[in-house]
Amino acid sequence: NFESPNGIYQLNLEMNETTTLVDGLAACASNAMDFRDEALYSPRLFEGKVVKLDLANKSTVSYISTGMVVPNAVKFNSKGELFVVDPGAGQVFQIDLENPDLENNREIGATPPFMFIDNLAFDKDDRLYISSVARASLIEVLGVTDFRVSSPGILSLPTGVAVLDGVVYTVNPNVFYGYNADTGEEVTIVEPAIGTADLRQPTAVIAWTEGRLFQCSFI
Repeated sequence: NFESPNGIYQLNLEMNETTTLVDGLAACASNAMDFRDEALYSPRLFEGKVVKLDLANKSTVSYISTGMVVPNAVKFNSKGELFVVDPGAGQVFQIDLENPDLENNREIGATPPFMFIDNLAFDKDDRLYISSVARASLIEVLGVTDFRVSSPGILSLPTGVAVLDGVVYTVNPNVFYGYNADTGEEVTIVEPAIGTADLRQPTAVIAWTEGRLFQCSFI
């Protein structure tokens, strides 16, 4: 809900008790958090920021990094280094937690191939993996622009279909696909980042008049 306030809550599974940590956050403001040293670290998608929620200090919120496009997930590796996925920028950044210049305290850790990235994880050897629900794929980061495909991309969550001029079109909330109707080859793809493009979160597509397509969006 883009209007109603949201919050962050702590659930005690043994006591079945819920404690409110932060209340009144607008527009699903936190996502894919990580925990370290009695604090939660979270991206704020629609603010372009990463914040720290200090649980040892009355859930005090402070900014960690600002000026991003659509930060979507954060994760620490075993060395305590913080990484953030920004699908709006199409990149993964490493944040320097000691740098007070919040607009410039990060460096590029990975620039994946053309795909809508959404989450990340480290294995026991600190190898970095990036996921894309839009492409139903998973890649391992070998270098800033060097990757290994762990799980190849395929069609993901199609929510509409249309055929026009020999091309089959379909969409999911993050991708607009086009496939050759005879060969199945992917011939068109548009991956709009949330909040940064006119085509945002498409949910349906139909063939329209004069060789045009008509699509509906979630927002």
